[in-house]
Amino acid sequence: MPAAHVNGLDIHYRIDGAGGGQTLLLINGVGDDLEGWAFQRDDFAAAGLRVVTFDNRGCGRSGQPPGPYTSSEMARDAKGLADALGLAPFHLAGVSIGGVIAQEYAVAWPGDLLSVVLASTYARPRPADLCGVRGVGADRGDRRDAADDAAAGTVGVQHRVLCEPAGAARAVPDRDGADHSARGVVRRADWGAAHP
Repeated sequence: MPAAHVNGLDIHYRIDGAGGGQTLLLINGVGDDLEGWAFQRDDFAAAGLRVVTFDNRGCGRSGQPPGPYTSSEMARDAKGLADALGLAPFHLAGVSIGGVIAQEYAVAWPGDLLSVVLASTYARPRPADLCGVRGVGADRGDRRDAADDAAAGTVGVQHRVLCEPAGAARAVPDRDGADHSARGVVRRADWGAAHP
């Protein structure tokens, strides 16, 4: 399967269906490769969509640079892939951390999107939610994981979700102080006061 070189790494992707002008870009959850969409991909293509799935950085056949990775960095990967493939305008859907990445994308590049679907995701994780990630990193012998960060008080209003190359996730304060994913609502800049 093909790969596009974006943000200094190869992003492995797959395209199904002819699309007739409508494209759906699907973003996976933590640790899932593009086959995570296998049960939905054919139905979306049969409905007339061109369906693009890909392996996030650190997963599947995509590049695996040293982590951790921020959700905004992973959104830039999705943007790079969309640009490389000439997808815009397109429909965007994300599940789990893919939904977090989709929110980052929607905030940064709303003009690329026809619609956004967010499934089983969040705008801001609660410390209790992060504790469920403990077992993922612990199996690899990591010294820190989500529960450690929550206990250290690094989970707050300003955060970014981070992914380790093998798929563990945690939250830390955002480096630049931006708070896009903590808003709870993705808003297009041109919606204005009519859509609070």
